[in-house]
Amino acid sequence: MTDLDRFKFNTKDTAAIMGVSVQAFSQWRIESLEKKGRAVFYDIREVIKNRINKASETGGTDAKLDLFEQQARLAKERADKAEMENDLARGETIEVAPAMLVLEKTILAIRQRILAIPKKGARSLVGLKTMPQAEGELDTLIRDALEELGTINPAALCEVSGNTAEVQATAKTNDKPVGRQKKKVKRRK
Repeated sequence: MTDLDRFKFNTKDTAAIMGVSVQAFSQWRIESLEKKGRAVFYDIREVIKNRINKASETGGTDAKLDLFEQQARLAKERADKAEMENDLARGETIEVAPAMLVLEKTILAIRQRILAIPKKGARSLVGLKTMPQAEGELDTLIRDALEELGTINPAALCEVSGNTAEVQATAKTNDKPVGRQKKKVKRRK
């Protein structure tokens, strides 16, 4: 047995020594030592030198570290997802879409109530003759509106079932008044 025979291995044994499959070893494209029929033999020293050179060119263990980093990142993402699901189940957090719908409906109710003040106030202010009387009436109307707004139940404004809400599109506005135009007031002579 010569010195070279001690380091000569076939493809299967060489792949096993290197800790890879035969298919992966074949992709390394290492020059063989000799071929006997279908058997291909490699000098294990040359294979190790080849892998060391490849590792030094590509940075060596970067691929393994990257794999570990990716696995750690994936584990963290899974833990974060489980934490968010638990927070949602405990009621510590809410989903954004239903909350936005409730907020939108609440703001709409507030807007409608505030815009109703002038209409109600116009009727009650007509007979008043002094400024303090008008201020008192307006103060009462505003306080009534604020008291009514304080009793709004946002959840009752929306049809919420479970964690989903029925979302309806709102009409687009063009910042123009709604309804027919007001007649111009003619001064009496």
